[in-house]
Amino acid sequence: MNLSVVRHHPIDRFSAFLDRQSKEMVIGVVGSISHIKGREHVLNLLRYMDEHELDARLVVVGDMGGVPYSSKRISITGQYAHAGLPKLLQRHHVTVAFFPSICPETFGFVVQELMLLGLPVACFGLGAQAEYVAQYKNGLVIRSMDASDVWLGLKRLHDAT
Repeated sequence: MNLSVVRHHPIDRFSAFLDRQSKEMVIGVVGSISHIKGREHVLNLLRYMDEHELDARLVVVGDMGGVPYSSKRISITGQYAHAGLPKLLQRHHVTVAFFPSICPETFGFVVQELMLLGLPVACFGLGAQAEYVAQYKNGLVIRSMDASDVWLGLKRLHDAT
């Protein structure tokens, strides 16, 4: 049996880029957003934004198996090269990141990368992601998974930075 070790790209290559020339709120969700990565919470947030006609957009940098209804407030980039993450976030003018995982992670590469990029980051109160985000100056741990609470937390985080 042959084993090979493939290291994750070093996350220390990322550096802060936050450019707040635009006041528009653009929520970035990064990764392959499956059920355990919070797909339903992203869809609930999108529905809430649509129902309340909120002035914000949602960008999934990655994939999530599509959206079961039509919304002008979301765009999905599809798979991306790891090194291209900063440029994708810049191109889409992401101003705040939402890490919607409902699984307590032991280490969150995506959360670490978003923090290194200087983006405000919100997540639920689960696992290592919550520990990191709670100590991050531009971080917010959202205690409720209700879409209105997620929206209010993200809006507060966006307005504060």
